[in-house]
Amino acid sequence: MHAGDPLSPLERILQAEREAERRLREAEEAAAAQLARARQQAAAIKADAARRGRQQGQAEHDAILEAARREAAEIVDQARQRAASLAATPQAYIPAMVDRILAIVLGRVRAEH
Repeated sequence: MHAGDPLSPLERILQAEREAERRLREAEEAAAAQLARARQQAAAIKADAARRGRQQGQAEHDAILEAARREAAEIVDQARQRAASLAATPQAYIPAMVDRILAIVLGRVRAEH
């Protein structure tokens, strides 16, 4: 065969196989690149979700803590008011206080906090 001669059937088959192998390699490389991008995107989404979760958890924690502080302040204020009331007229409350203490000691009533 000469330079101007067409390719033999075997040469055409070999050339087609090489072309198919080249295309297959290109497709595999493209798929690997796409997979790498997808993994990077998934990692970024996961990291963002974790960050948002931490922020939301911290915000909820802060809100709960603030509510507990307000409730504690109210309890302290009520206790101070009650103590001031008892101190103002202790004789009038002694029987009620003794009954309350006995009820608590005997387990009939839970102590108030």
